[in-house]
Amino acid sequence: MEILLAGFIDNVSFSQDEFDVTKIDVTGLHYTKAYELPSTADPHLLVLAQQDKDSSAPETLVVEFEDADGNILARNVQPFPIESQKFGYRLVKGNFEVTKAQIIKTNISIPESDKTLTVPLIIKEK
Repeated sequence: MEILLAGFIDNVSFSQDEFDVTKIDVTGLHYTKAYELPSTADPHLLVLAQQDKDSSAPETLVVEFEDADGNILARNVQPFPIESQKFGYRLVKGNFEVTKAQIIKTNISIPESDKTLTVPLIIKEK
């Protein structure tokens, strides 16, 4: 399985055109968010992946939000089954306390495929 896209979004919608091709409309893709500090951050992470091989083994999506001091603020683990040669997505909502402006490392992994990606979320003060 390959991770194709990961980013923080406001909204996502799916539609099909007249040729039965799926279109993905993402709005508000961002990597920076402003909060009144201290506050509870609640970013919405979109992860889009493709299964490139025949696999009957279940795969798992693991997302960890890590602060600048290396502390894990939130963790999400969920099944991520995708049929061979198909695309799949997951929305992960973070929910953690932030007390200062910093860069949150969002560590995304699919352990069974040995795939990892780190996406920054820059927290700014309003």
